[in-house]
Amino acid sequence: LFGITTQPAKGIFGGLVVGGYFAVGMGLFHVLFKKFAANAYRAMNIWQYVLVNSMFVMMMGLPVKMIARLVFRIKYVWVTPWFNV
Repeated sequence: LFGITTQPAKGIFGGLVVGGYFAVGMGLFHVLFKKFAANAYRAMNIWQYVLVNSMFVMMMGLPVKMIARLVFRIKYVWVTPWFNV
């Protein structure tokens, strides 16, 4: 899709895409959760909040990957010599 051919470049680019997804997703979750579930937000400690936040962002990753595969015809988002995401 982007013309990246070397394996290290694919790994770096995929890491940036996945990291960017997590950064944007966690920021968006924070804003929405604090606004719409203020009581639950105040009742949680930091570890509970981090767990809920990361689980939600990972759960939303599946439909995002499905849509990306259908729209952009990509098979993997992150390709490395050891694993493919």
